[in-house]
Amino acid sequence: DKDPEDELLLANKYVKMVIKPSIGGVIASFRYKGVDFTQPKVPSAPGGGGGFLADNINAQGGGDWWEAPYQHKLLENTADRISLQLWATGKTGPCAYLTVYKTITLHKDRSDVQVDWDYQLSKGATAAIPFRFLYHSYVGTREGIMKSKNFSYFAPRGSVYGRTWSI
Repeated sequence: DKDPEDELLLANKYVKMVIKPSIGGVIASFRYKGVDFTQPKVPSAPGGGGGFLADNINAQGGGDWWEAPYQHKLLENTADRISLQLWATGKTGPCAYLTVYKTITLHKDRSDVQVDWDYQLSKGATAAIPFRFLYHSYVGTREGIMKSKNFSYFAPRGSVYGRTWSI
């Protein structure tokens, strides 16, 4: 697009997504088989507009990660898949010792997108940090009409969450 920000494109024959590291590593555009499933991410709009998988922490309101710049690197780029890692460290209070890592993987012949989060507390932390992360996931279409009745998140078996959510 016309803004000067870095945008990262991950795409296969099913999915096309544009990721903006400069505003929280959010998936600013997500298309499935040619249909848009996200409102455009526009930081100047009330509430920041749309976007998908923006990280925030409930105890801070939007928090240190909401629309914060994320660093990024390509972890893997093979004939079968591509994996991109994004990360940012908190800025205020005890969250200044917490780094969020988000890895997005897209496989060549699959329509699902794998997103893994990892949280690392640095050695400078002196106390436990109670927090709950939230993932902003505005999924719809540019017209605001849902194209799918179900949208599912899957958590690996044996994880703390260990269940699937459908919205």
